[in-house]
Amino acid sequence: MSEEADNGADGEQGKSSGALGKTIVLGIVVLVAAIGGMLTYMFVLAPLFEEKSPAVVSSEDGGEKIPPGAEYVEFDEKRASVKPEVADGSSAVLMYKISVLSANSATTALIEANRQLFEAKFDELHRGRTKTELADPQVLRSICRQAEQEGNSLLRRLQEEPNPEIRIIMVLHTTIATFDL
Repeated sequence: MSEEADNGADGEQGKSSGALGKTIVLGIVVLVAAIGGMLTYMFVLAPLFEEKSPAVVSSEDGGEKIPPGAEYVEFDEKRASVKPEVADGSSAVLMYKISVLSANSATTALIEANRQLFEAKFDELHRGRTKTELADPQVLRSICRQAEQEGNSLLRRLQEEPNPEIRIIMVLHTTIATFDL
């Protein structure tokens, strides 16, 4: 009988250690889930709800801040030819409209005084692309970055004395569409 008593005591001890193991595993699972939820909130949800001041919005590439005196310059809607995908393919026309964000009123005045030069440069950047290229958002962002760089280069050449305050901050497509002929 003493052997049966020993087996009964071991059986109860085995059951209690099994319950304790399950409790520890459950506690670890709950702890990992809670930590995962907190990390998701901190790195995913909290940045989505964070308020941004409109005067401190950065450009697409995360670059410079937009100063309070920045002004938009709207260019007229333009058309450019689109290269056909295949040699015998039908031709298409690109219609686009660009807005330039200038750093200040002096930049705006210089752009307005030389509007034809800027329009010609923007036309050059849009002309001769294929319809597939123009459907790619990366290509459109690249065109805007090139337009910004070319515009700033043009501004530097137009100035009598170099002024770092006269610059284009950002170039945006406000309208862009391709039409088959």
